[in-house]
Amino acid sequence: MGCVIERMSRLRAKVKEWEPSMKNSGKRMTWVTLLCEKWELDGMAKLNEVDEEQEAAVFEGLRKHFLIDNVPSVENILSRKAL
Repeated sequence: MGCVIERMSRLRAKVKEWEPSMKNSGKRMTWVTLLCEKWELDGMAKLNEVDEEQEAAVFEGLRKHFLIDNVPSVENILSRKAL
C-alpha cells in the first residue's frame, strides 16, 4: 500500500508541474481525484509494475490526457503501445 501512495504522490507532484498556477489548483485536484476513483486501488497498484524508465512514458501519457481534461483508463495508459 505504501508504494501505491508514493507513486500517486509523485503523480500529484507531476500534475502540479503541468499546471502550476494556483488558480488552477481545483482543476488539478479534481482530475487526480477522478483518476483515483476511475482506477481504484487495483489500477493504482498497477503503477508499481512500471519501472522508472516506463514511469516517464506513463506520466507523459497522463499529461496528454490532463491537458485535454480527460481521465484515461488504466489499461489505456499501461498498454504496451503507450509504454
